[in-house]
Amino acid sequence: MRKKIVIIACLLFAIPMLVLPVSTVSAQPILQISNVAKQIGSISARIQNVGTADATNVQWSFTFVGGIIFRPTGGQMTGTLASLPAATDANIKTPVCGLAGVLGIPQVTITISASCSQVPSVSVNALWHHILFPLIW
Repeated sequence: MRKKIVIIACLLFAIPMLVLPVSTVSAQPILQISNVAKQIGSISARIQNVGTADATNVQWSFTFVGGIIFRPTGGQMTGTLASLPAATDANIKTPVCGLAGVLGIPQVTITISASCSQVPSVSVNALWHHILFPLIW
């Protein structure tokens, strides 16, 4: 009699566990920004998709605040990558010229941002305090 009760009790607990759905984590892109490089006349960065799904409609931007920036588009440069497959990266670059860190002109804060249709925006900041970066378009 005791064995029957134990077997019935085990079945009562085991059957619901067999029919419960298993939760799964869906694949999604994960964007990261790295390798910010300030060269004479330009700045570049690498956008990486370290996720498990392709990123689509990747919007990126460079925003310059402070100093005196000479650019036809002002203090911001934007672009779009149609897609960035999982486990890949893309280099982005923009020409820039201006004055910073001299004669009371403040340093330039550069914000590099990236976002895609599937995940929120990520960004990194960098300071640029060169006296003069040449005009290269």
